[in-house]
Amino acid sequence: MAPPILICWNAARVSLGALGVVTQAEVSVRPAFKLHRKSKARKLVDIMADAEDLWAMHRNFEFFVLPFCDYALQLTHDETTAPNLHIGSSDDEKSLRDLRLMRSMTKRLPGLRRRVLNAFLGGTKDEEEIGTSFELLASVRKTRFHEMEYHLPVAGAMDVLAEVVQTIERERPDVFFPLEVRKTAADTGWLSPFEGAPRVSIAVHAHQPDDYAWFFDRIEPIFRRKGGRPHWGKLHSLGARDLGDLYPRFGDFQRLRREMDPQGRLINPHLAALFDVAPA
Repeated sequence: MAPPILICWNAARVSLGALGVVTQAEVSVRPAFKLHRKSKARKLVDIMADAEDLWAMHRNFEFFVLPFCDYALQLTHDETTAPNLHIGSSDDEKSLRDLRLMRSMTKRLPGLRRRVLNAFLGGTKDEEEIGTSFELLASVRKTRFHEMEYHLPVAGAMDVLAEVVQTIERERPDVFFPLEVRKTAADTGWLSPFEGAPRVSIAVHAHQPDDYAWFFDRIEPIFRRKGGRPHWGKLHSLGARDLGDLYPRFGDFQRLRREMDPQGRLINPHLAALFDVAPA
């Protein structure tokens, strides 16, 4: 007998493809809307101190941390009906090229890199833009990179971020990619990283040609000590035993998966490691 609809939904909304294929869905939509985006460089310590207030004040708030720099980029979005606006401009790809060049020139002189980046970021002007939501929220990422992202309990998340930044600046002078920090509301998906409570997400990146083994050796242990849950679509090393400790309904999901796919036809090598089963 099929499980109740609500159980199926909460299990299937984050199922990694392990429960089958959705053939029909009814989606609630809303009319197109506009957003007012504001971008500014601020001292990282100030952004971290204000983070909870900024999350409460804005529809969306996130920030990007530059290694070897005292400044970070604060980004907010709020709904508006005001006319379109464009003040200031930035080019993410050019900024990454500049950061990579600065890294290469100062790899052995991180103090110099900090002075140069502080002088540059401290003098940048605020940017504003008003436009359609999907145009402002979507980003084009042409530069290839490796990424690890963990979702942390809100309490203590800023301490985790501080430790991650300190570790990078102490041990990885080759890192130039910004770290991304955001917050997501709670939901009820059994395997959702945000099941049960809101969480703060911290993402670390490494340029595609560069070494990224340090994600696992130096950064992931910090995330794990603080109860972080990994982003399912990004790099992590967790298996079924680890995940069972992080997700209260992991065992329920495992039982439902076995019921719906007893022969393991939907299990590939990656899912086999996550769920500790053999593929068909």
